[in-house]
Amino acid sequence: MQTGVLLKESLAVYRLYREANTGGSATHFTKPRYLIPAVKDPKTYPRFFAVTSKKKGEEDDRSSVIFYFVQPEAGAPWKATADTSAVTEPVKESAASEASPTPEPAESEEDFVSVEPKQLPDVHRDASGAVPLSPTAASDRSACNDFAEYLSFTVPHGRPVDDRFTSGAFTSDVVRHYNGWATDGLTRRFSTKTTGTPLPVFRLATGGSLVACQFVQEYHAEGETPSDTMQFGEGSEIDVLLGGGGESWRKVDVVYSMTALIEVPPGRPAAATVLACDCYAPQTLSATGVRPD
Repeated sequence: MQTGVLLKESLAVYRLYREANTGGSATHFTKPRYLIPAVKDPKTYPRFFAVTSKKKGEEDDRSSVIFYFVQPEAGAPWKATADTSAVTEPVKESAASEASPTPEPAESEEDFVSVEPKQLPDVHRDASGAVPLSPTAASDRSACNDFAEYLSFTVPHGRPVDDRFTSGAFTSDVVRHYNGWATDGLTRRFSTKTTGTPLPVFRLATGGSLVACQFVQEYHAEGETPSDTMQFGEGSEIDVLLGGGGESWRKVDVVYSMTALIEVPPGRPAAATVLACDCYAPQTLSATGVRPD
């Protein structure tokens, strides 16, 4: 069962299957590891926990899927409200290096970029095995708003270097990747905002905090003159939502859903590290466009 942002993403995937007249297959998970906070006040709701799992058939992969579950009130069912993938195991000694190929957004779905995510730090566990929540959760979550601001710009004017974040696959590289979309005759703009219910902030063994953030990202592309148009690969998510056929468009607005995991170090204002993010392949929620006259 799902709720919140994750439910919106699943409904968007269902709509894409329906519009494209295709079907998807169910994904099964195994090897769960639970991140359960200690409950200090039994009357406090909502309650959360998280679990890392392996996709069945990919148990040897270094990455895991992390699901966040919420119970809004006493007696209510637990529902998944967020998920994202992250590297949870170290590089095997037999492997010199491993890079995770991540598809570029639907602008050009046949192309791929290769990123090397950082491994998720160990969470802190108390004597009972529970994962303590960060005592500075409110200030830790400000990293979500900072990241949303960081990913809001008109290409090619995004600033790869930002003192609030360490450089890496999901910060400086993402901005450079989007800046590379700059095209004569087209204006391209990203606007990113936080969304969803604030998720639990877990204390890490390093003393830092693990912050999960959910975002709505709006992408606007518009020709500078009536003859400046754009196309999307036939069968791509944006093309399907625009009606298919690989048509030309004068203006297009796309809404994406995106999730990130951020390591906030103890003693901010030290730079935070984005450990995982579907920035290169966010879930498309909707697309609208205006055809040339």
